[in-house]
Amino acid sequence: MASKTVTFTSIQIESKLKDDEVKQGTFLCCSTGPTDAPDPYLFFRSQHATVGSREAYVAATAKPYFDGPFQVFLGGPVDPEQVDIELWDRDENSADDLMEVVKIDLAERGSKSSGSFELSNGGKITLSWEIDGRVQDPTGNTEKGPLTIKRAGMRDFDGAAGVRSYLILKGKSRAVASRWEAQEALIWEQERRLVHDPQGYIAELWERASSGDIQLRAGEVTFAHSDGKEATTSVRFSRGGVLEFTFSVDLPSKEPAKPHVVVRKEIRKMSDAEQKRFVAALKKTMENTNGPQSSEYFRIAGYHGWPTDWCHHGEETFPGWHRGYNCELEQALIKADKALGNDGNIGLPYWDWTQLEIKGEVFPKIIREHFGELPKDLVNPSEAGPLGTYGYSRIRDDAALRAELTGAQVAHQATQCLAVSEHWMHASTRFNRQGFSVESPHNSVHVCCGFPMTSQQYAAFHPIFFLHHCNVDRIYEKHVQMETPEECAQEFLSVQTQLQGRGERNRFQTPLAPFNHPLKPDEPLMPADTLDVEKLGYRYDELPPTPAMAMHEEPVFAAFKNLKVLDLEYKSYMLHVFVIPKGTAEWATPEGGPTAWRNSANYAGSGAIFGGKKDCPNCKQREPYNVLVEIQETLTRLGLSRHRVNLKVMCEDGVGDILPLEQTPVPHPIIVGPLFEDMKGSLSEQAEGLITVATEVENLVREKGCGPILVRLSWHDAAAFMHHK
Repeated sequence: MASKTVTFTSIQIESKLKDDEVKQGTFLCCSTGPTDAPDPYLFFRSQHATVGSREAYVAATAKPYFDGPFQVFLGGPVDPEQVDIELWDRDENSADDLMEVVKIDLAERGSKSSGSFELSNGGKITLSWEIDGRVQDPTGNTEKGPLTIKRAGMRDFDGAAGVRSYLILKGKSRAVASRWEAQEALIWEQERRLVHDPQGYIAELWERASSGDIQLRAGEVTFAHSDGKEATTSVRFSRGGVLEFTFSVDLPSKEPAKPHVVVRKEIRKMSDAEQKRFVAALKKTMENTNGPQSSEYFRIAGYHGWPTDWCHHGEETFPGWHRGYNCELEQALIKADKALGNDGNIGLPYWDWTQLEIKGEVFPKIIREHFGELPKDLVNPSEAGPLGTYGYSRIRDDAALRAELTGAQVAHQATQCLAVSEHWMHASTRFNRQGFSVESPHNSVHVCCGFPMTSQQYAAFHPIFFLHHCNVDRIYEKHVQMETPEECAQEFLSVQTQLQGRGERNRFQTPLAPFNHPLKPDEPLMPADTLDVEKLGYRYDELPPTPAMAMHEEPVFAAFKNLKVLDLEYKSYMLHVFVIPKGTAEWATPEGGPTAWRNSANYAGSGAIFGGKKDCPNCKQREPYNVLVEIQETLTRLGLSRHRVNLKVMCEDGVGDILPLEQTPVPHPIIVGPLFEDMKGSLSEQAEGLITVATEVENLVREKGCGPILVRLSWHDAAAFMHHK
């Protein structure tokens, strides 16, 4: 469903109060100039979003001018177009004053226009606006489908509603919305044909009012298959009243044949025949049809960053989009297998890097043997940048890969991300900033493997990319099964609806372009479709084990905080962390590189930054994220508190070159852990820890914008503090 926004610019406020008039709720001015002139700023509030900033004020004036732009999310194409403009007076010595609220309704005005609106006690506000996302059909009924709504009506309703009431119906997982204006009080009889959303709809009852439309009721409703016959359903609102629908759903009466489901297996456990069959199909997809860069594999690999951009990293759709990506290659493999004379019963294998070694192999031997070099003419080297230069030569050998995977603690990260119950926290690094999401080990394995896996642009041009992502998908599937597809869908919708209210795109209702449904090639793949893998045509031979529920010591992290892809110049790094006792005069990084570093008592492990691409739209808009490296085990080994150590970081870039952190754009990490850990050292050590905790609390308050926090200290904490003083 398209979003509707309004952008306000050129905002001029003029006050016309009499001399020395003082009235709360209006500007203050006099004939000779401002008296106690305000420092005004603006907030714009719609039914779905609030835009504005206290920091964007104009000092000491009763006639401020604001350039803008202020972009306000209005909702879907059928949602109301009322906006409240709040005029505030900034005051450093007391609470800010709300001076005026101007209510404007743009529903009857042009999409691109300007106008003036009166203030309550003289004066006016003049501004320009442009509305994006309006539809020609005011009902929003832009696409016909198998669902026909014939009538809707309210009963048992004791609220205030009349002929100015209207009804909105929105799909939960499909881009569908429609609006009915009342013909009688609480009865709507305009017949509509809509796209059928199997996840259901949200029904909203609204009342038009001069001061702004009011939402009276909202609730969920589903429309079951009826073979085209008329049926009824209803939604009972929690605040009273029942909304009844008369409808029909004209879908095929016969259940579609169950799709053939292929089985995805661990590649190192597959038989020789199965491995060779997979490699043959994969090589078939790499055959060019019209010179270099014309193969099916090139087309698919090119979606990840070069030559096209469909990046979904750092978003809740990260696992779902890559699920569609895997299916795209899997369908190509099935087609290639049939072209080779087989039956197409072939699934995309996975590489379970949580099992460090199987049959003596870390990296799948069959892949190393058949794809040790970049296949001839898969790409045009002159167009492929570093991929044309390095090919596959920087993929690590098993000894180096073992050291990297061990140092990055990828198995531990995979287990920890399954302990996260919320879908939005599990799915992406954007939201899970205090632990690990499924994207965390994903990033680590990418960088552990070496170029081209370290590059967003070129990673998919190595076959290990898809085997890696197949295992990421397998971990995600374990999460979905643990939490249930229904719960994941509900959480996904809820979070995306909240983000939509902040002006972002609702990704749950947005197709996972460029992919269509693997078994319904005429339908776009939607996030809701990705929560049932058998309906996508595959399943796994086994899923990861359920994490054991056990009490663990609170972790201590080296935290690289608020990393921004733009600031990092889109580069990938492996961040190798050493824990050094404070007061150490000189400490030299051990020789031997990452393979030998893990033998150092000071080595804590590594974290990965998987870079972006300069002209990738998602990379430009991506929210900051954290990279965490657990250091508790190293602290225990050294017998030190986190308050008694410093951190040393060595970086490994995307092509394997080693350089100190200070020569990169990566910020220095901080040490974070439980605010009140068990301090067993001297009173002075405890005091130092307590002061550090106080600093962390202060930073937390500043970062989160919280009010004052009262912390009660135990007597021995207070004693340590007093001793230090």
